[in-house]
Amino acid sequence: MEWSKIKNIMILILAMADLFLLLLIAGRQSQTVRYEAGARSDAVAILKKNGVTVDPALLPEEMDLSPMTVTREADQEPIQAAALLGKLTAENPDSSIYEGEKGRARFYADGRFTVTFQDGAWPTDSGTPAECALKALSLLDFQGQVLSGDGAERPLLLRQTLNGTPLFSCTVTAGFENGCLHTLEGKRLTGTPVQNAASTQPLSVVTILMRFLHLLSSSGDICNQITEITAGYVVTASSPVGTASLSPAWYVTTDTGVYILNADTGVLT
Repeated sequence: MEWSKIKNIMILILAMADLFLLLLIAGRQSQTVRYEAGARSDAVAILKKNGVTVDPALLPEEMDLSPMTVTREADQEPIQAAALLGKLTAENPDSSIYEGEKGRARFYADGRFTVTFQDGAWPTDSGTPAECALKALSLLDFQGQVLSGDGAERPLLLRQTLNGTPLFSCTVTAGFENGCLHTLEGKRLTGTPVQNAASTQPLSVVTILMRFLHLLSSSGDICNQITEITAGYVVTASSPVGTASLSPAWYVTTDTGVYILNADTGVLT
């Protein structure tokens, strides 16, 4: 038999083998999808049977977040303080206290900070209080989203995000007076996140729902409806000083309150 014919036969055999493998993988993936969909439907039914309703359409995709470690970059704080407060007139790096033309700031090793501005230093101008607060916070390496408040009758509550992912432990309150930003107080995370070498698979949505129901029952809390489930991070440790450990977590909003479940340990907050 000619070599060209043998080669064509070998190519055909390999192509058929590849096709078989693709069909096998597709079949298993389809089976997995059906199993996961069934498990979610069963979880929703169990919750409903126990008096807790949740719209299946609200259930998020499975989490793809991994535990990370972030180290505080203290050497950047004088630069950030100057950007926020203008030319610094006094600073004490050992105490992390900075004073400038526009006010005073203090930073703590665990991420907490307070800023008080001089009257009229940060006017909202033609923008909204939220835009003003986010602009000021961006100078502190804080990107985030407004959770509540309007900056007029109620202070703004903002939550930090990391590449668009919520950091549930890092929130800031922004207070306004006479149309100007007056105070910033809360907790932020700074530094470059590093993914942990050894990480476990986060608990699935179904597991979290069942764990939530169990913990709800054991604590005696009352909940009738889950209105939202969001994936994000919580700060679980700050040791050594200046180093923060981030764990994936599920933020469960209900009609009676908010619960945070650690996606590694299942611990409820």
